[in-house]
Amino acid sequence: MNGNVRIGDDGRYLQVVPFTVSGQRPMGCAMALDLEHPAYLTVLALAYLRSGNLEKALVMQRQALESPKFPLGYREEATAQLREYERALAAQKH
Repeated sequence: MNGNVRIGDDGRYLQVVPFTVSGQRPMGCAMALDLEHPAYLTVLALAYLRSGNLEKALVMQRQALESPKFPLGYREEATAQLREYERALAAQKH
């Protein structure tokens, strides 16, 4: 089971986070992402990446980094992650 991304009835993004309990079949739980905190968009970007949607991952990562509310302490790591997404998308297109 990979992480699926959905938009909830209230318009907020939800990420289904897979996990396994004591070797049983994979289960999942939904996690609401508060879009008022742009660092959470990086979590959404990762969910899109893991579900195979590199283009959406790039959009979410860029949106996070463009926000004036994005925490400075995470900017370098988030920018490096954006570059990895860009390289992966370029490789996928070739």
